[in-house]
Amino acid sequence: AFEEITGIKVNHQILGEGEVVQAVQTQMQTNRSLYDAYINDSDLIGTHSRLQSAVNLTDFMAGEGKDEQWHEVATKLDLAKAYQEMGDADGAREILEEVIRDGDDTQREAGEKLLQQIAA
Repeated sequence: AFEEITGIKVNHQILGEGEVVQAVQTQMQTNRSLYDAYINDSDLIGTHSRLQSAVNLTDFMAGEGKDEQWHEVATKLDLAKAYQEMGDADGAREILEEVIRDGDDTQREAGEKLLQQIAA
């Protein structure tokens, strides 16, 4: 359902520690992304920091990631509309709370308006 609603295909892999270390090292050495995102434990944070590959997310979201934040919130707003159309008011409300919390002024206003429509 996620891919149908968002158009985003997610490939989820669970790798052993050795495979993760190898993939991360290859990624850092070749400067080529093997994954768009990954989650790892704290053991690899020092390696990322030493190679200056770690990014402060607060700084990133305030700078170059700001546009990505806008698109993420816009996607959530579209998803909330889809939930509303499917009759899932609770699902729409939950997502709209995120839109109102994380969106820019225009997105917050649209989220609040949609929330009022759902409440009516």
